[in-house]
Amino acid sequence: MTALSVANRLGGAKVLGRTVDSDFDFFDLAATGIPKATIKHLADSLGIEVSELVNFLPVTARNLQRYQDSDLLNTVVSDHLIALAKLFVYGEDALGRDYFRDWIQGPILALGYVKPIDFLKSHTGIEIIRRELGRIEHGIFA
Repeated sequence: MTALSVANRLGGAKVLGRTVDSDFDFFDLAATGIPKATIKHLADSLGIEVSELVNFLPVTARNLQRYQDSDLLNTVVSDHLIALAKLFVYGEDALGRDYFRDWIQGPILALGYVKPIDFLKSHTGIEIIRRELGRIEHGIFA
């Protein structure tokens, strides 16, 4: 997983307004805010509706309607979008695009038969899913 592949999920330099080469750049982006347009780019890259992606964010859909595509999101929402983009890139690298999309939607024994997608509303949940993907990637039962 490269910073460039994650940045491209968020719309690339054109949408983000700068190039991203490292986690330090993501830290800076989260602190200053990323444009609302990144939500659509991330949803499109996953093949899901924007409304589905918004359900994972710490903001209401109604609140997001007040933003223009170029408006910067707050630090919390920006950081969460970056974490989701990183997870999706990692998951697709580990499992392949199609299998990852199926895996994230289905109940998983190691998660107590809960769907991985149900964990994506918090950073703790994102980390749990990332660990499960790491176990699968290394051949550990998950």
